[in-house]
Amino acid sequence: LTASASSSAASGGNVPSVCVLHHVAFNTFEFARSMIEWMSVSVANRFDETRANPFDLKHVAMCHSFAELDKMPSPCIIL
Repeated sequence: LTASASSSAASGGNVPSVCVLHHVAFNTFEFARSMIEWMSVSVANRFDETRANPFDLKHVAMCHSFAELDKMPSPCIIL
């Protein structure tokens, strides 16, 4: 979803930003990134081959407060 949105943005489309708003959002995703060995075999094999982590969310911002959220460009999808 985020990859297709970024390609749409590159072609001039108005794509909203995606943000996870929670005081432990960053820690939650960091913990998930470290749990590769507990994911499916196909995910672990893909990580071993390409070092691509499924939780490296390049197009998703982590916000800890409403002040950080206010700095996000509009429109914004908040999770």
